[in-house]
Amino acid sequence: MLITRGHLRDMNHEEVSGITKYHGMSKDVIKKIPYILDNPAIIFDSFSENNPKAVCVLSNETDDKGRSILIVIKPDVSGRYNNIKIDSNFILSAYGRNGGKYFLNNLAQHSNEILFMDKKRTQELFKGERLQLPAQLKKLKFNTIIHKSRNVVNTFSEIFLYGFKL
Repeated sequence: MLITRGHLRDMNHEEVSGITKYHGMSKDVIKKIPYILDNPAIIFDSFSENNPKAVCVLSNETDDKGRSILIVIKPDVSGRYNNIKIDSNFILSAYGRNGGKYFLNNLAQHSNEILFMDKKRTQELFKGERLQLPAQLKKLKFNTIIHKSRNVVNTFSEIFLYGFKL
């Protein structure tokens, strides 16, 4: 996964009314991103028309305002790491959002976009927002890949260690 310094600055910048790129996430919350990516509540193809080829990770981990963390990833891109061009997936953004409500508002139209759900974390996500886990979700399989993304996701073809290709 790659992310630019600019995106990190915008994620950390204090929220400003009317400017959507500033997310007001503390450094401690930003440091949770690797853990969130390893331990997602829900993974789904983007509902957004702005980023239809993105894959989203919704967490039961929260920001400083108690909102669930949503991470938006653009798969199948290339970038530079230690001045070496590599194929990677790119974090477009991460921010706090009332994730359970957001997810419920879009679920009816986009239930086929769900790729993965962790049962315990999904239940914690909805419970933390005082929502009930919808019957629609209870019918899906938990803790397994429900189906593959419609978006291309990179696989590792080369291993890089400390900037050297192995």
